[in-house]
Amino acid sequence: AFYIAPINDGHWHHLCLSKKYPKGSLNLFVDSLKGFPDNKAANFVRLFEGREQLILGQRALPNQRLNVENIIFSLGKISHFNIWSRWINISREFMSYAHNCSSRNFGDQVDWRLLGLQSGLRGDVRI
Repeated sequence: AFYIAPINDGHWHHLCLSKKYPKGSLNLFVDSLKGFPDNKAANFVRLFEGREQLILGQRALPNQRLNVENIIFSLGKISHFNIWSRWINISREFMSYAHNCSSRNFGDQVDWRLLGLQSGLRGDVRI
């Protein structure tokens, strides 16, 4: 696991993790800036490849320790979460998304507008 500079600090942040499959370029950006060297970003993705779950945040129950290796982001508010099946061009598309939260930016694999209708949400989640 590794540490992302505080993104649950009460401010809005844009995150983008992109990878060309099966092998290829990997980029992790926080607020339009490259967040980690390629080897650190590779560790981030390796934790989740081949799994059916993507854990965006986790709250520990009393007397329970958090499994840090399964947490991508610490608790906070997440909105406009999308997943695309294609490579997002950082210099053109993502920068546009980060500066313009218009209604046309919907992922073709996960669309934030439909998350409340899907049954995969568990825990303390509000849409």
